[in-house]
Amino acid sequence: MKKLLLLTLVNALISILVVAGAGLVDVTEVGVDPSMAGAAGGQALVTTAEDLDRFLKAMFAGELFQNAETLDVMQTFVPWAEGNPLSPWVVGYGLGLMKAEFPGDIKAIGHSGDGANFHAFVFYLPDQGITISGMANFPDGFACFSQLIPLALEILIH
Repeated sequence: MKKLLLLTLVNALISILVVAGAGLVDVTEVGVDPSMAGAAGGQALVTTAEDLDRFLKAMFAGELFQNAETLDVMQTFVPWAEGNPLSPWVVGYGLGLMKAEFPGDIKAIGHSGDGANFHAFVFYLPDQGITISGMANFPDGFACFSQLIPLALEILIH
């Protein structure tokens, strides 16, 4: 039920953006080269929101690493750089993991990424014991953090 709800949220947000005038954007007009390394798979991960969810759950359940201390080391966070566009939400960075805080004192651990108008995220909320993940195509690279994740958390937790 929660996965269906999150998918509905993604579709709703995309619909809102289209209605608000974001619409479809020809990325060649904004200088995005479709042969960039990420789009060609040089640094990208081809996956689904469900796979991201399954991966993070397995990682936090201790099912991925032979040495259990690996996850502890990954969660040794250093402060996130002030002034970074994600600073309102991301507060720390570990080895491949972001530590985020959302309104309502909701703490999350995971990661996000993006490329040419494509954005994805997956976060584990330890206090709630849930994982959220999502993907969207829209020009605003911060919309996942500023709009989609808070909307999902509002519905799923409150």
